[in-house]
Amino acid sequence: MHTNTIVVFFYVDDFVALFRNGQAADFQAFHDSLIEAYNVKVLGDLRWFIGIEKSYIQKIASRFDCTTNSKPIKQPLGLELLEPFNQASPTNDIELFQALIGSLIYATIITRPDAAFAASRLSQFLQNPSPVHIQQAKRVIEFLYRDVNKVIEFDGQNHTCEAMSDASFADDHRDRKSTQGYAIKLFGGPASKELLAFHRLCKEITLDLESKDPAIQCDNQQTIRLLTQEMVTLVTKLRHVDIHHHWLRQEVQNGNLQVDWMPTAHMAADGLTKALQGQKFAEFQRQIGLVDLPLQN
Repeated sequence: MHTNTIVVFFYVDDFVALFRNGQAADFQAFHDSLIEAYNVKVLGDLRWFIGIEKSYIQKIASRFDCTTNSKPIKQPLGLELLEPFNQASPTNDIELFQALIGSLIYATIITRPDAAFAASRLSQFLQNPSPVHIQQAKRVIEFLYRDVNKVIEFDGQNHTCEAMSDASFADDHRDRKSTQGYAIKLFGGPASKELLAFHRLCKEITLDLESKDPAIQCDNQQTIRLLTQEMVTLVTKLRHVDIHHHWLRQEVQNGNLQVDWMPTAHMAADGLTKALQGQKFAEFQRQIGLVDLPLQN
């Protein structure tokens, strides 16, 4: 970041200001001008922001009666196959399930990406959920409730923008469709959905990253070869790929993006495409930037 830059971002009526140590006087001038028009309270150095993780999860857990189960839940979904319901769901069940999934999706988008795959998989049954689907959705909320102190950490140590992409090939046992997942991280935590737009934003606010060019990490060597090798015309084995997917190859060939290999064990996007269990799920949480929030005094 340039020395004369202060970055301010807002969430409703809370805001954070970022500046270098030598810019305390600049921030004070900004603060003084702000309080002339608004009643502003400065809370000091940033340690946590808003507390949305805990308050929102506790709210939905209470709403859907997901606070009484005493059994430990170590991951949001098990390995059981989720099948379509072969009967017509009552309207009340449909409305309940849709409310459950809507609440889950908001939590996964804002603060808990470790439950994103579970919410995505369950959302396939929104139109006709079974009692099993409702039970599984409540299990995910119970998982979040019992791990409510898990938060996204931006440690400031890794000054790079990391993008990771993964796919689980033909994992849907019904129609053999595949599942795709991707994550974009900055300073150790998930930060964005669009890599190129995010890099342009960093340039606009003069945030200097160690990685000057956007890069995507992938664990499939064949995919990397298809993106990086020069071809005069599309070969036969690529003709089944929809033409709009070749935009990525075009950007790589033009030098606007680079694609690097990363082993699956280190791939943060792996947990966005499948229901990881045990130690693999715990490692996925660490890779995606989730840590346990220290208890507040």
